[in-house]
Amino acid sequence: MKKFFIFTLLIFSSILFISCSNSKSGNSTPTVNLKDDFYEAVNYELLSSWTIPADKSSISHISNMDDIVSNRLNGLIEQAVSSNPVKDQDKDAYNIKALYETAMDWNTRNVSGFGQLQPYLDNIDSATTVKDLLKVNMDLNRKYGIAPIYAIAVQADIMNSNQNVYYMQVNFVLEKEKWLAEDPLFKTSFQEFIKKLWSINDKQQNAEQVVQDVTNMMIEIAKQGLNADELGNPEKIYNPVEMSEIPAKLNNSVIIDDLIQYYGGSANDTVIIVQTAALAKLAEYLTEDNLLLLKNYMKTVIYQELADKVGLESYNAYLQYQAQIRGLPEVESVDKVMREQLRNRLTYELGRMYAEKYVSGDIITNITKMVDDIRAVYRQRINNLSWMGAETKAAAIDKLDKMQVVVGYDKNATWPQDLYVLYYTNKNEGGIYINNVLAESEASMNYMFDNKAQPVNKNVVSQTPQTINAFYSQQHNKIIILAGILQSPFYSKDATIEENIGGIGTIIAHEITHAFDSNGALFDANGNFNFGNSWWTAEDIDEYKKLQQKAIDYYNGFQIENQYVNGTLTLSENIADLGAVSCVTEYAKNNNYNLQAIYIAYARIWAIKARPEYLASQLLIDNHAPGKIRANAVLSATDDFYTAFDIKETDGMYKPKEVRPSIW
Repeated sequence: MKKFFIFTLLIFSSILFISCSNSKSGNSTPTVNLKDDFYEAVNYELLSSWTIPADKSSISHISNMDDIVSNRLNGLIEQAVSSNPVKDQDKDAYNIKALYETAMDWNTRNVSGFGQLQPYLDNIDSATTVKDLLKVNMDLNRKYGIAPIYAIAVQADIMNSNQNVYYMQVNFVLEKEKWLAEDPLFKTSFQEFIKKLWSINDKQQNAEQVVQDVTNMMIEIAKQGLNADELGNPEKIYNPVEMSEIPAKLNNSVIIDDLIQYYGGSANDTVIIVQTAALAKLAEYLTEDNLLLLKNYMKTVIYQELADKVGLESYNAYLQYQAQIRGLPEVESVDKVMREQLRNRLTYELGRMYAEKYVSGDIITNITKMVDDIRAVYRQRINNLSWMGAETKAAAIDKLDKMQVVVGYDKNATWPQDLYVLYYTNKNEGGIYINNVLAESEASMNYMFDNKAQPVNKNVVSQTPQTINAFYSQQHNKIIILAGILQSPFYSKDATIEENIGGIGTIIAHEITHAFDSNGALFDANGNFNFGNSWWTAEDIDEYKKLQQKAIDYYNGFQIENQYVNGTLTLSENIADLGAVSCVTEYAKNNNYNLQAIYIAYARIWAIKARPEYLASQLLIDNHAPGKIRANAVLSATDDFYTAFDIKETDGMYKPKEVRPSIW
């Protein structure tokens, strides 16, 4: 289910790709030699045939596959809307129809404003002290998951994945890198966006001055925030304190009794502060002199969070903002984006219907066998590592053997919409879109906090089958290969074995490697953050860090569109890519498969054309290297690639053996 404020922790820290993992392709020429630029040579004809649609920031295999899945999901929505589902007999279809009809009812949306959230905006305006204002923040956070200033949520403890714990995060809206980027696109576009929203929602205020003051505060807090590469590091984000310490960390602008009232628990409950320096900077602003600034800060966050959930004027401002930061020559249509929004908000209701209609048992059987085969190769590779000692090897193999595998979707898991009772109010009964959205968030938040004292429920569907992606869950020690990605060119029953190995085979090996990448290696076989305590010797830790640094240095040397890759930011994904291709290379050699065909298939899955704005955003915050680098850098680090294509020192793909990183 969707909530407004999303905690970015480690439950699924290794997203393989969606839009964020792709990059801009350079201009291909017919004369490029695969020995000089393997990616460009292999993908020349395909890239030449692709034109980026005016309402998209890129075109790739992923976006083409997404079009197929989106059309299927739209069909399922239309099926539900055109039917007459009985409320208590077909909950999924009933909720799909109710939410769709209220979402598309623009006449009601235009006059409903912020719906049942309006009293909170009124309370912000009427607050006379910072304490009163932060009570509104806590109320919004606890009830709807909206966190204008800071949020407290409940998630699995990364030190003990079986128990829940409180986490606390600061909200400065944009990523630190976007606030501080040399290119002002992201900052200025956001400022223009919220200026429009203030003009729409609060004509009494001087929007120009409000925006300047609020964004200055956001920037100052962001400066103290963690970098994008640090947000995936549990050693950086795991900062436990007792709840009784939170008031002091908020400049005593809240009291412990209020924290307990809103969030439950007790004064000695543990709260994990995700960004300590950013929280400390926020606390400096929590003074009575800043009361008006804090009010405007809270309203700004609410306006931008709800811009796509209220009336058409705000919605159009949202669409214009999205077009600007994505470099789109055309603003996307309201109808198209609303359908996309509904697909994302109804993801599990549609997911269950999608699974019933489109997930093939034969494909799941085939992919599961490939996972087992590749895991067996991985086991051999761990045993043969020269840099790792026997004690750590035994523990690593134990983690590999305990790794759970989900292909397509978990048939035995509980769907999230079945955890609690939620029915949207349909249009005929006076339903309003914003209120339906808030009702879902309220039900989800109630479930989260009401079950804080219960063991973590690990039997819940965590990713929907239609998702075009694959994941490794650190806290579950589980890889998930979703049905959405089991399409060509990643997998096809009509493809050659080499094409499928270069496609879905590398994806499988990539996700397995995430269990042992720079972040996954910090978690033990049971999904607990336990680096250096249970399965790594001190000597192996030191050696692994040296190998990681070699990978960082290697990727730091790659450029795309005259911009360097950040080897530190992309480290975990680069390790997974390197490990994946090494593993499938050995798998292929064991079975006498054609390595040339596998390497070609691997390079083809990363083909993409993208706009400059897309690449700029990716290089700032994406922990995946651009697609061209994912192909060329990994192959240039793979010794067998040199043999397969007779790569010489004079070739562009050549890298000296001593600089080639090799870990898993």
